[in-house]
Amino acid sequence: MTGPLHLLKGGVRVHPVVPLTVCDSYIRRGPKQARVIGTLLGTVNDGVVEVTSCFTVTHSESLEQ
Repeated sequence: MTGPLHLLKGGVRVHPVVPLTVCDSYIRRGPKQARVIGTLLGTVNDGVVEVTSCFTVTHSESLEQ
């Protein structure tokens, strides 16, 4: 990204598989896992953010976090 987000005037496009993948990751989380953390992948062209893919990031949390 070449500048602050407020300069992105074209909006955001999300590929249909992205929200489905997020929901699937949440449903498949472990029984004691309160949340799922992941990464969005995509591009910025002419002020338009296009999210094309995503994946979960394996992590663990303790009560102190």
